[in-house]
Amino acid sequence: MDTVMVTDMSGFLQEQAAQAPDDIKEFYYAIEDLHERRLWKQLTDVLIKFFDDPKSLSSRYALFFQFVDSFHANINQLKYAYMGLKSIESCSNEEALKSLEAIKQRIDKEKSIDAFVYTQCAIARVKLVLGDSEAALDILTSISKIIDKFDYVEGIINAAYYSVSADYYKSKGDFAQFYRHCLLYISCIDLGVQTGQELLEKAIDLSVAAVLGEIYNFGDLILHPVFEKMVNTEFQWLHDLVIAMNAGNLKEFEALVGHVHKLPLLKDAIPFLGQKIRLLALLELVFQLSPSQRLLSFKTIAETTRIPTYEVELLVMRALSLGLIDGEIDQVAEIVRISSVQSRILNKEQIANMETRLREWSQGVKNLSRVVETSSKGVIV
Repeated sequence: MDTVMVTDMSGFLQEQAAQAPDDIKEFYYAIEDLHERRLWKQLTDVLIKFFDDPKSLSSRYALFFQFVDSFHANINQLKYAYMGLKSIESCSNEEALKSLEAIKQRIDKEKSIDAFVYTQCAIARVKLVLGDSEAALDILTSISKIIDKFDYVEGIINAAYYSVSADYYKSKGDFAQFYRHCLLYISCIDLGVQTGQELLEKAIDLSVAAVLGEIYNFGDLILHPVFEKMVNTEFQWLHDLVIAMNAGNLKEFEALVGHVHKLPLLKDAIPFLGQKIRLLALLELVFQLSPSQRLLSFKTIAETTRIPTYEVELLVMRALSLGLIDGEIDQVAEIVRISSVQSRILNKEQIANMETRLREWSQGVKNLSRVVETSSKGVIV
């Protein structure tokens, strides 16, 4: 889309108002009044409302590039960039990229690094959509280094960075990185402004990433309200599968695994899922034990994970190599000594179990204290 420099702003706004839908005409009158009085902050606030209104979609580009651009140096640069991004929503990807580069050139990077980063995130997204993933990654890498130096990061910038990063890792099939960045993204946004379908899609994508990635605790996903968007839908089985795997519940997993053919990514990964649920069952077994009882026989592990005894050593070695547990294997005695287990985000049931164990520990300390006190009577100091 080509733009022409406008000199008569009042005439331009009146012309745009005449062409605009009736529902947004009032915006133009307010914008003209505030612009004539040079009330930049108030003008910016009205403009933001205009660009956020769905009915303004076809009118945004002209208003931004032929009007807002004329006084961009007088307004908050992050809000300027935000309006610029809203203005290109009706453009093709090629036009959007060209316009974003123009917006970036108008931003003073030294004085408004936040606006620069926000615009760069948008450029990375368009490049990713256009298939230039290497360029997108280069931009994301540079953005990450800049953000790391910030004392404070606006939520809108974090959301933009994590969103496009999640899209990049999704395109590469990196489930663990997608899971991490997508969770960070949905933690930065107002879920109330997202549609139910958008939230459901996020829940599905995160759940698939959770079970397919090298991730062995999904507590952060299970506790997030987005996860519940799958309840009472055709994806209820996926919701239940994630919970079953997180708990290392083999019985429930085997009852649900027949549904995985509904999603091609999961259907092709059944062997991996089988190995992963057994690792998670081992983790849950260890986690349920007190530190003083973490001496497990091969037989106990085999019964819990439903594998032959001769496969236990390989399973434990896999858990050790992934850093899920620390300990040692006694091959002769066929026992495993566990010294520690990977920290976990707990659900309510696990928290209740932890409370019980803490109470038992506290009682043990009291009992030991009484023994020491009794034994020390009569000792002359």
